[in-house]
Amino acid sequence: MHRFKRWIGVLILVTAAVVLFTWSYPTTVVVVWTVALAPVALAIREFPDDGPAPPPTSGRTPLAH
Repeated sequence: MHRFKRWIGVLILVTAAVVLFTWSYPTTVVVVWTVALAPVALAIREFPDDGPAPPPTSGRTPLAH
């Protein structure tokens, strides 16, 4: 999920923009709901994010000096 986090955010914002620009006669309610739901969707996107992958290990233990 972390790998596609940026693209999901772009998709959410583009969807909100398309809704606002293609609605025939957007009322105040449509604008308010769209502007309110976009940050909610961006916040929900954060929950399944498990962070970047840990660096790969070689399987060897370091020698003690």
